[in-house]
Amino acid sequence: SHPYADSRFYQMKHFDLAPISGTTVSSVWVACGSVGNQGDAWYSTNGGITWEEALIPSGVGRITSVELVTIGSTDYWYWGGNGAIFRSTTLQDTAWNQLYIEPTSTVTDMISHNGSLLVSGTDGIYSSQDGFYLRRWDHPGYVFDRIAYIENDGSVMWLAFARSILNQYTQWS
Repeated sequence: SHPYADSRFYQMKHFDLAPISGTTVSSVWVACGSVGNQGDAWYSTNGGITWEEALIPSGVGRITSVELVTIGSTDYWYWGGNGAIFRSTTLQDTAWNQLYIEPTSTVTDMISHNGSLLVSGTDGIYSSQDGFYLRRWDHPGYVFDRIAYIENDGSVMWLAFARSILNQYTQWS
């Protein structure tokens, strides 16, 4: 359970190797959410027995998704929420960079593959090959929920799952 009242977790992910305070640690669990309107994240390096609070800059709203992407030789944490995606290099530093997405979008999921980042926002799909610039794809009348990828014989196919305003589920690839 969360130690603070008025708190909520939105996602929990496991990372085989993750940077924490300048050191790469194996088997890290990260949970993200909010306390009231402020973003909140916790991590565990011992399978969830104990949890440490990550440093979050003030003013970061609700955090709904987290992903770790290696670009070149640097690992970056990506934090998605309401109308924003932030990037940091460790769980113990408040020096976060904000990347642009539509202010009305809420990040619902993030995944990475070979240094590429794919973000599902309620208003569209955002992709990045370089970790900085996000390209957007949308389909009017649909709300995007989850994303995934399938790798087959060296090629990768991204999948986006969405629902229409009629609650009909659709998949694009």
